[in-house]
Amino acid sequence: MPSHVYLDESIRTTYLIVMILIGDKNLARTRKSVRNFAKKNRKNLHMFHATPGFKNKVLNEVMGYDYEIVIIEDLNFRYRKYLSRQICLRSAFEYAAQMDVDRIVLDRSSSQEKDLITYKKSSRKFPSLPENLHHIASRQEPLLWLPDIFAWSYGAGGLWREKIDHKISHIIRV
Repeated sequence: MPSHVYLDESIRTTYLIVMILIGDKNLARTRKSVRNFAKKNRKNLHMFHATPGFKNKVLNEVMGYDYEIVIIEDLNFRYRKYLSRQICLRSAFEYAAQMDVDRIVLDRSSSQEKDLITYKKSSRKFPSLPENLHHIASRQEPLLWLPDIFAWSYGAGGLWREKIDHKISHIIRV
């Protein structure tokens, strides 16, 4: 079944990108459920700013959704800071090329041009990738909140990481 990929990054002592692969048939239902978490007067959800109680509520809810989680982690981040995003994206694109993916979406950022260059190089190597890479503001696409939720939880470690460990399909270390 074709799927869409949503990616977000987290920077702590390592750099990581979280990929969420959602099947086409689950997109609308999952988007609607995730949108319900946006607090009144807020247009998006970021775990960094949430209270522990709210974080628990969000994690308990999203753990029941049907999707695949892949984490790409650069363990050498402190030595190659500015290259880490592109290195991790290249691995994400390679992973996506092995799947039946219709669309790849990243949160809009200042690195869009570099992202597109990396994507074009990857799509030449892996022609099964979708034709275009999409950068969308997370306030416009609630499904971008999912990789943020898991990136924060994984990066926070401890009990937060334990809560999501069983849902992670793959961890790719570069």
